[in-house]
Amino acid sequence: MVALAIAATCASCKVGSLIDSGAPVTLGDATHLIFVTEPANASAGAPIRVQVSAVDSTGALVAVFNGRVTLALAADPTGDALHGTVTVTAVQGTATFTDVAIDRAAPGYSISAQTTGLAGATSTSFDVAAGAPVGTAYATQPTSTTTGADIRPAVQVQVVDAFGNPVSQYSGTVTVALAHDGSVLKDASLQGTMTVTATGGSASFTDLHINQTGVGFTLGVSIPAGTSPAVSQPFDVVPL
Repeated sequence: MVALAIAATCASCKVGSLIDSGAPVTLGDATHLIFVTEPANASAGAPIRVQVSAVDSTGALVAVFNGRVTLALAADPTGDALHGTVTVTAVQGTATFTDVAIDRAAPGYSISAQTTGLAGATSTSFDVAAGAPVGTAYATQPTSTTTGADIRPAVQVQVVDAFGNPVSQYSGTVTVALAHDGSVLKDASLQGTMTVTATGGSASFTDLHINQTGVGFTLGVSIPAGTSPAVSQPFDVVPL
């Protein structure tokens, strides 16, 4: 039977893509699959290289095996899925995966390998760490306040990678600015300590205040090497 080739075109989709040669499947004397290249620790979104071979009852490689091998997450501490090309056709008994990836950082992942007609295999455990810092996410949003009074509770943000994972090792600067001026004349200013150094990837702005009344102010928080500032929820500044 000629196998179907299915391709998922969205790299961020929860279902990976498939590659198949369409050749008739030959199992030979193979009885089960084994991981010959185990997944290594990786960063979120980074490619993980894995190789899976078909072997006989003695553990010897069965080079005639040319079936499709499919990977999935076995231990999945975050509820993520395995992204990338998750099904390939074995060549000379071995299926090589070069672009599978996991987006959510956590320890204790493992991968399963399955194929029709043979017993499957499960990889050793590995960890996925956060990627490079690209922006911030609000842990504590600004709330409405009075003119000149510090915003309470203090605005707090977490530095994150491209997938929203906290980057706890970040110890650089974080800067806040007025994103939308809600004052009538659009000449209000944000005052206080507007650049702080992150600790454990987290930054708190403890003395922010705005010098005029207005409705619908927002803040923007950014890091030097990041993308666009993270814009807060709207808040008001009322008279004393």
